[in-house]
Amino acid sequence: MRSWALASCLVWSGCATLLGINDTELGDAAVLGDADVGDAEPGDAEPDARADAGPNLCGNGLADPGEECDMGVRNDDNAPAGCTRACRRTITWLTTRASTTFHAAYGVRAGPGGLAIAGARLASPGVNEAWVMAMTAAGMERWTRAYAGGTAESDNGYGAVVAADGRVVLSGSQDQASATAGAAFVRGYDAAGAILFTNVYPITATTSGAGFDADLAPSGFVVAGLGRVSGTDTASLYLLSDSGGFSARIDSTLEGVSGNVARRVRALADGYVYVGWGPGAATMSIDAYARRIKAGSVLWTYRDPPLAGPELAHGIDVCGDDTWVCGWNAQNAWIARLDAQGRARWRKDIVGAVPAQCADVACAPDGSSIVVWDEPGATGFTHRARLRRYDGDGNVAWDRAVVNRGGVDAAMLLYSLDWVGDAVYTVGIEVPPSGATESVIRRYAP
Repeated sequence: MRSWALASCLVWSGCATLLGINDTELGDAAVLGDADVGDAEPGDAEPDARADAGPNLCGNGLADPGEECDMGVRNDDNAPAGCTRACRRTITWLTTRASTTFHAAYGVRAGPGGLAIAGARLASPGVNEAWVMAMTAAGMERWTRAYAGGTAESDNGYGAVVAADGRVVLSGSQDQASATAGAAFVRGYDAAGAILFTNVYPITATTSGAGFDADLAPSGFVVAGLGRVSGTDTASLYLLSDSGGFSARIDSTLEGVSGNVARRVRALADGYVYVGWGPGAATMSIDAYARRIKAGSVLWTYRDPPLAGPELAHGIDVCGDDTWVCGWNAQNAWIARLDAQGRARWRKDIVGAVPAQCADVACAPDGSSIVVWDEPGATGFTHRARLRRYDGDGNVAWDRAVVNRGGVDAAMLLYSLDWVGDAVYTVGIEVPPSGATESVIRRYAP
């Protein structure tokens, strides 16, 4: 069985004869707290008691200036929907999907047709299957489908996006019988969840492997992942037509050597921008970078200042002319805001109690951004998940712990997020007391 670490470490295997592709429908999600948080309601105290509490006092049952909400004695940091004891809105809905032992959500992307979420779940002992969920922008599930294209190992869905007409594209990594190679896959669905197309790209000496992210392009779709050219692993963008036909592939490397990955991609009106990593100039180094592609060529490359040990760039978003990127190295997580030429306006370390990891970033129209990051635990799955908001100048507006459904600030890991209107959607996994890894989808007020 592939562990949750696959989506961060991106280790894959398998390539042999493709034995068939099938599609099954998953069951309905269990929805907890399925309601938006509206205006704050008075608490249980009598009106005179609330008045005695004074203005601007969190807990008095009134949403005073500077407070997002106030439910009085019902303020609860761990409620699935409601108001925290600091008078900040909590989760407005939460969906969890659990298999016997493993279920993970790896990617979320907002599009003109709503939301698309990608992940993996245990299909049988030692074998994962990919899954994709189509949702409305309000968080209502439209449908969920599973993809089982490998033969003996695991399939993982890493990226998905939904078009204005409701079509969904899922990308991921498909393992095959061999333990030494694999394949990228891209599958398209219509608005009702019926299969439109399936493209599989096995790894050979000249073709390519995993597909880690997807986005809408001006004339179709783009998928970021791993390619191979004459035995060299390249960071690759797969370009697909509107009907799903393969149009082209853009390959690039750092230092011209093997070991490159494109982890996430954003399509622009005149090209693409992606983040990933590849071998650096120093021996045995791995450098994190962002790269802008225009007319099939590299326009600029931002390389995070190299440190000893591996560095990964994992999250990216675009607001106006600027690009936000984040990742981590052996010391800390980091975030940077780049201008139109790929130069850093500023770069900040995200410092935790232990070396932290930043998985993704989403920017808002006002130039601010939110990142998902975590602090790995010392043993086992004891990650502590975090949300942090930065203003346009790189100042921290707030930082919040993300507790699991047991109210524990641990056993949580967030992989991806995106901004839809006035809300932020996150996906990841948690390990509840039962021990089964579950995927979690959450929506937050900003």
